[in-house]
Amino acid sequence: MSPRFANACALLIAVDQNKEASAALPAVAADARALRDVLVHPARCGYAPDKLRLLTGAESSRQGLFDGLDWLADELAATPDGDSTAILYFSGHGHVEGGEHYLIPYDLNLRRMRSSAIRAADFADAVAQLTPRRLLVVLDCCHAAGMAVKQAAPAPFVSAAIPPALFLPEAKSLAAGRLARGAGRAVLSSCQPGERSYLRADGHMSLFTYHLIEALTGHAQPSGGAPEVLVSDLIGYLQRHVPQSARAQHGAPQTPDPRLTGNFPVALVLGGEGLGKGQAAPDPLAPLPPAVSWQASVSGSGAVAQAGGTALGKGAIQVRRDNRGTVVSGTQIVNHYYRAVGGSAPSKEDIARQVAGYLRWLQERTQGIELRGIERAGGAPVVVLPLETAYVPLRARSLPRSGGLSGREADIALNEVLGLGHRLAIIGGPGCGKTTVLLHMAWALASSLLAGRPEPARSRLGLTMAASELPLPILVPLASFARYRRHLPAAAPAREKTLAHFISYHLISKESPFDLSADFFVRLLNDGRNVLLLLDGLDEVANEGERAEVRQSVENLVAGRNAMRVVVTCRTIAYRSGRTALGADFRQIEVQALEHARHIVPMVRQAYACIHPQDSGRRRERADDLLTGIQRLEADRRQRLGENAAALVDSPLMVRLLLIVHLNNRALPEQRADLFDKAINALLQVDYGYDESDRRELSADWTLYRDMAQQLAFHMHQQGADQGREIEEPALRAILRAEEAFQPRLDDFVRHARQRGSVLEERDGAYRFLHLALQEFLVARYLSEVIGRDSREAMLSFLAERIEDPWWREPILLLAGYQATHAARSARELLRALAASGSIGDAQFSAAELAATAAIEWRDSGEALRAECARRIVSLLSDAEALVKSQPVVRARAGDRLAQLGDPRFDAQRFYLPADGMLGFVRMAADPGFVIGTRSADMRKVAEIIGEEVSPVEINDVAAPTQEFYIARYPVTVAQFRAFVHATTCETSDAQALQAPDNRPVCFVTWNRALAWCEWLNEVLATSPVFAGNPIARLVREHGWRVALPSELEWEKAARDGWPGLVFPWGDHPDPNRANYDDSSIDHTSAVGCFLPTGFGLYDMVGNVWEWTGSAFLSYPYDVSEAWRENWSDSNDTLLVVRGGSWSLHRGLTRCAARCGLHPGNWGDLIGFRVVLRSPPVP
Repeated sequence: MSPRFANACALLIAVDQNKEASAALPAVAADARALRDVLVHPARCGYAPDKLRLLTGAESSRQGLFDGLDWLADELAATPDGDSTAILYFSGHGHVEGGEHYLIPYDLNLRRMRSSAIRAADFADAVAQLTPRRLLVVLDCCHAAGMAVKQAAPAPFVSAAIPPALFLPEAKSLAAGRLARGAGRAVLSSCQPGERSYLRADGHMSLFTYHLIEALTGHAQPSGGAPEVLVSDLIGYLQRHVPQSARAQHGAPQTPDPRLTGNFPVALVLGGEGLGKGQAAPDPLAPLPPAVSWQASVSGSGAVAQAGGTALGKGAIQVRRDNRGTVVSGTQIVNHYYRAVGGSAPSKEDIARQVAGYLRWLQERTQGIELRGIERAGGAPVVVLPLETAYVPLRARSLPRSGGLSGREADIALNEVLGLGHRLAIIGGPGCGKTTVLLHMAWALASSLLAGRPEPARSRLGLTMAASELPLPILVPLASFARYRRHLPAAAPAREKTLAHFISYHLISKESPFDLSADFFVRLLNDGRNVLLLLDGLDEVANEGERAEVRQSVENLVAGRNAMRVVVTCRTIAYRSGRTALGADFRQIEVQALEHARHIVPMVRQAYACIHPQDSGRRRERADDLLTGIQRLEADRRQRLGENAAALVDSPLMVRLLLIVHLNNRALPEQRADLFDKAINALLQVDYGYDESDRRELSADWTLYRDMAQQLAFHMHQQGADQGREIEEPALRAILRAEEAFQPRLDDFVRHARQRGSVLEERDGAYRFLHLALQEFLVARYLSEVIGRDSREAMLSFLAERIEDPWWREPILLLAGYQATHAARSARELLRALAASGSIGDAQFSAAELAATAAIEWRDSGEALRAECARRIVSLLSDAEALVKSQPVVRARAGDRLAQLGDPRFDAQRFYLPADGMLGFVRMAADPGFVIGTRSADMRKVAEIIGEEVSPVEINDVAAPTQEFYIARYPVTVAQFRAFVHATTCETSDAQALQAPDNRPVCFVTWNRALAWCEWLNEVLATSPVFAGNPIARLVREHGWRVALPSELEWEKAARDGWPGLVFPWGDHPDPNRANYDDSSIDHTSAVGCFLPTGFGLYDMVGNVWEWTGSAFLSYPYDVSEAWRENWSDSNDTLLVVRGGSWSLHRGLTRCAARCGLHPGNWGDLIGFRVVLRSPPVP
């Protein structure tokens, strides 16, 4: 390493989370972590890991940021002669208020912005106190909306760039002239004032940080293959590439803003090797190479062997026999054993050779992650992913020790837990990665000990001791220990029952690929020093009594051996129940749930990097395809089950299974049923164990196990949502024993369920499927293969009583999907029969919606079937009895499926206007005696009905005559508004306006955008040939009628349905089954026409969305001669009337007379509009 960077430091700050949700920026944490990985990697920038600090989450608080600066100052102050380099990186929101610039920390309080935020000037003052010879400050403080948490309303502050001049008031731009080389300061902002900082189009990181990492990894191409990258190299590269990418991907400007007082190197290029002539710079997003090739260096006693030579330092051992080019530096291990056995010991050289043999065996055994069940022609069905590149550190929560009075919970990377103490219990759910953590620990330590270097144990595990002091890893499955004890003779000596004796037997007598003495591990464990004991799967000792004995054996072994390091893994439920939990000196480390960007994305990318190491384009394409498929699965799951539905891909096990399916099929199946079918087949064939006897014991006919699993799943599901997720072992055995074919393998099945490789997991004597989705699929398979074996009618008869039960929704959908992949004709017949089934009301809508959903999920269901499903839903929406006897939520769900099928009520050839001769317009006759508002005599009655006082602004007793007009049957829909946007290239008020299903009312529309839609419709009615001869178009073309927003007089005339004095369009009593408001429990807009129409044939006049009118919000009486009530030119300065209430509002606002005033620039998910057609003159 260049001595210039031996003392380089970096403080990386990424304010990704925030106590104020509107200020959160989840994407920036990935930026900072990617930058960290490049900076500390010896084959990239060469910074020492212990001289870099990353602050994210709660650590990026106001105090945390200043503490970080203090840490950086201390590190720099300790640098000999002050010859140091420092990088300070901040990514988060900036803010300007009262002319003052602020940085936004994690603990922002919007009510106390100035005191909770950090004045940029104060932060700059603290930075000015830093004393490195070379300092680079990077500011990414002006993030575009796409990087922030999506909010229903704009955040109450504007993200703003921090001017670099605050940090370097006397600095120059790069173009200002020649700068001093070798020292100085530089400040680089990601964009210019008034611009925004954007994410890459693929969402992986920000454009700016991506190109910064590119520049640091050789893409800046320092002249002459220089081994270091200069500030000028970074800035020149960023100023070329960031604007290009911003324009290409977002059509927006983004130009970095640099200021410098000198030009200086900031990092090594490719570990100091530089970029050779013609050499391509590496992909900045590709997995980094294993960090095991540091240039050897030494201080103090000892020597360095280079270029094939031999150097023996103080206390070192030369291994002369075949050691495959490796040297064991772990002299402590050798010395401990040599002293323990005295004169009878082999020579230290022989012990070192034997230990090296063990370490090679362990390294080979732990260096890969096996994917079994891969279908590859001419080869074994196994793909091995190298652990050094495929391993992705997960997050964990460190819990205080049991019974302790001190300590607190802390979030920590799972690969750093060894720094938390010598007694650790890693707990988590099935498939969460606990075993892989132990494999990674064993591999990293074995690799470091064989290499005689701190790496990779230092960077991979956070162990900072010298290589000679690293512990010897010993990895053992506790289930094997339990089985070993079970098979011991009753008269076996007590010492043979100990864990230490078993470990020696397990590793030497049994495995024996090396020639260590039979007592080697026993003596090391009895001594306890320089050992890391990795004990896997305490929960896999299925019998609770045996598990307690194994737990006691662990505690007996570690008792009195404070120097011994021990890590035990166990599933959470098992650890916290019965007699499983270890003593108070064991600290619990709880594995946290996967995050898509932080864990799933790198897992997939690194796996495919291992599978296609020579083809970067291929691995990127395959990884992108799988990640897109995973996101589609999760989005579909949330759409079907609600936004709070648990993720399907929630563990490394599920990622691995989907990877296997993706490899086998070159894509994730479109059908969920096909995906689960393949995943279960793979899961039943996969064996994640690493003990050969375990593999033999667990091997069985997996297809029979699948049949047994589906039988069990079906009987469990019949118990309902409250009791159908878990089953006790006696009940499980009784269910399976009922089938004669299952009886011979029943014990094997139960034992398999207790071990890895099954679709079931055992929790303290009770069993459940690894994921509810797997149980639901197996239920569907049982319905098809067993109940439906004789006739489709048998399946439908069974489902008839379960159509409306949400617990059976997924099995029914998966049943259709399973049949679609095995017998398409039968599947279509099933869906046709399902669509037409159900008794009156909810059952009819539920059956039709389920059939429609299944047809939509099945890509090849065919247009005929989809059209049939659509017609069925339209028929039910036109059936008054079905509407009255069904729930709004059920109808709303059916309405959304109708949109996905293509709603035949609307004509795609006519801009999605209603498919009838009048284009959805309904004639309202003139009414000379119409009285708008609530009459004063009705105030008390209305107040009693709605439970609150009636506002004086709606009281009126004076008639206001209405002229003849036509009003739209429905509010303007999303599809209709989208047709306008596409035809005119008019921008929407908010992108969310076009994101709802096509047949819902459009919302997020300002008053002016509603007017623009009216003008566009007037134009197409007047000119488009598709309306030739249409009576509505003829009124526009020949008689000068115009489409406009209704006056509130017209709106209320239409809403009252011809009955003066009605409180609601249907009568005087609220009814959540007649309109979409808060009591209807839909909780969002619904497809138009999901409620009974008025007598005039109008839908959704109240509820669903507020509707803009053309009227100013003025007091009554309503005088039709007052033209200024409808004076559009002045409307930007006044309140305008909205009518009808909305999906989230109280019933009192869904009355015919209720009115509210909004500014014309208001928009949101409550506001839409409908239109009228009226004769001239039109206001």
